[in-house]
Amino acid sequence: MEDEQLLLDAESDYQAIAFISARLPQTLSEQWDEDVLFYFLDVLTEYEEEGLHPGKLDEAATAERLSRQAQKEKVGSYTPEDLRHVVQAFDAYRQHSGSAPA
Repeated sequence: MEDEQLLLDAESDYQAIAFISARLPQTLSEQWDEDVLFYFLDVLTEYEEEGLHPGKLDEAATAERLSRQAQKEKVGSYTPEDLRHVVQAFDAYRQHSGSAPA
């Protein structure tokens, strides 16, 4: 039962990454690998679970925070302008999948 849930979660994450990746500008999509997108997905999901962004995300503030956190955690240096695309795609995925908070 637990293994099944892990597989479902992994499949859901891959669907989210595919959705997000398809909505990024080509330059970013080519530049960032799946590991980076999984990192962003995990962090954005944590923000959501912490209740930091109920409803629609504040794109600018979220992108700025994501940029600072990635740099602090030594994942890389990403501009808030580039990360806004990730935040927009994440928000679109939540709306598309029906997982956005009411």
